[in-house]
Amino acid sequence: MTLTVEDGTGLENANSYADVAEGDAYFADRPTQNAVWSVKTVEEREETLILATSYLDAQYGGKWIGRKNERDNALDWPRADAVTLDLYTMPADEVPARLKRATFEAAFLSAPVGTVTLLPTVTSPATGIRSTKRKADVVEETIVYSGSGAEQTPLFTAITGLLNELIGARGSGGVRVRG
Repeated sequence: MTLTVEDGTGLENANSYADVAEGDAYFADRPTQNAVWSVKTVEEREETLILATSYLDAQYGGKWIGRKNERDNALDWPRADAVTLDLYTMPADEVPARLKRATFEAAFLSAPVGTVTLLPTVTSPATGIRSTKRKADVVEETIVYSGSGAEQTPLFTAITGLLNELIGARGSGGVRVRG
C-alpha cells in the first residue's frame, strides 16, 4: 500500500494525515515510544499511519468542527468553516498540528507497531446470565451477568485529548457559540 499524505488541497487519494519523517521527528522527543517506533520498517510505519488515519476519520468523522472542503476529499481534513471553542478559525488548506499528533499516537497504538486494534469488530453481547457457579460444601453462588447489549469500542483518552479543539458538538453543524 502506498502512503499518500494529505497536503491541504483535499486530495482524492490521500490515506494519511502525516508522513513517516514527521512521525520520526515526533517520536524522537519521546524515548520510550521511539524505542518501539524506530525499530519498525518504513513500510510498517506507513501502514500504521494509514490505519491511524482511518481510525480517526471513522471514530471522529461525525464530530469534527467545520465541513469538508470538497465532497470528493478522501479524508475528513482539510475543512472549511472550522472554528475552535476559542473562536480561532482553522486554515482551510492545512491539516492541523493536533490532528497530526493524534495520528502519531494512534499509529503507535496500532499493529504492527503496537498491540491495539484501533477499529475492532464489535459484537453486541446478549444480555442475561453469562455464567453461574455453585459450590456445595460451603454454600456459595456466583452469577455473572453479561453487558447491557450496547456495543463498546475503545476510547483512547490521549488521542481524544489532542482532538478536543477539533471536535464539534453533534447536531450543531460543528459551529460552537460561546456565551
